[in-house]
Amino acid sequence: MSLATIDAAGRPDVRTVLIRFLDPTAPGFVSNLVSAKGVQIARSPAVAAALVWPAMCRAIRFRGVAHELGRNEVERYFGERPWGSRISAWASRQSQVIQGRSGLEEAYQRYAAEWPDLSGPTDVPVPDFEGGFRITCDEVEFWAGRTNRLHDRLVFVRVGDGGFDHASAWRVERRQP
Repeated sequence: MSLATIDAAGRPDVRTVLIRFLDPTAPGFVSNLVSAKGVQIARSPAVAAALVWPAMCRAIRFRGVAHELGRNEVERYFGERPWGSRISAWASRQSQVIQGRSGLEEAYQRYAAEWPDLSGPTDVPVPDFEGGFRITCDEVEFWAGRTNRLHDRLVFVRVGDGGFDHASAWRVERRQP
């Protein structure tokens, strides 16, 4: 999904992240907490995200506040990731400048040698800087495009407490394209 945060100058900053959670609680993703997005969310947790299916003329948009995942959820998820992805979490200093790909490859090889693949969820320790976020949504928009540009926009607006599975937490609005 595309995720927008706010940088130190107050400007929007958007990038692609893998949506790792989409359940009645909230959409969520994992990240290096000292990456640009992690630092920006720590400074200002207001975020927006979008999933887009251009061929189907469909999109879902989320607006809300990012909340850091608890350590137990991070550790559980990290153990479910493929071994190579866990090694990559250590090798990549997300958002930092690097002179060339060879430095990244060397770091990967160094960590791979330190923590070989033994086919277990704890083969690779969870880095302290590994974390993630769930977006507590204030709005969720479902967009369906039409060839005549009279697109359908159904927006769920938060009016109370509860997750996606609590109908009383949401008011549905139809908005004009």
